[in-house]
Amino acid sequence: MFVENVSPTGEDLVPKGLDAAAALAVAERMYQILDKAQAYTHEEIEQPIRDLAEALDLKLGQVFGVLRMAIAAQPVTPPLIESMDILGREKTLSRLRQAIGLLTVMSKNGASND
Repeated sequence: MFVENVSPTGEDLVPKGLDAAAALAVAERMYQILDKAQAYTHEEIEQPIRDLAEALDLKLGQVFGVLRMAIAAQPVTPPLIESMDILGREKTLSRLRQAIGLLTVMSKNGASND
């Protein structure tokens, strides 16, 4: 997670039960949440993430799964919100943009991870 660059595969970014288009929607909305956040703390972003899961009718684990793979390229990480705070805004958003690019290509090809 704390290396200079991570390289998740497109398939890794799609949690079980979602397709690439759904994972892309999560990543794009997460980008909006994180871009607007003043700080990457539980107080600042945990509730918006929970609200996003509810709005998209997804499990919280699916939303965090997309974010975790985009940020760390690992299915298990240290506490994610604290890790994003340590990584910093620029690197976190950059990694999320990279994931959005991969998911955009995959969604055009109709990929899923059922």
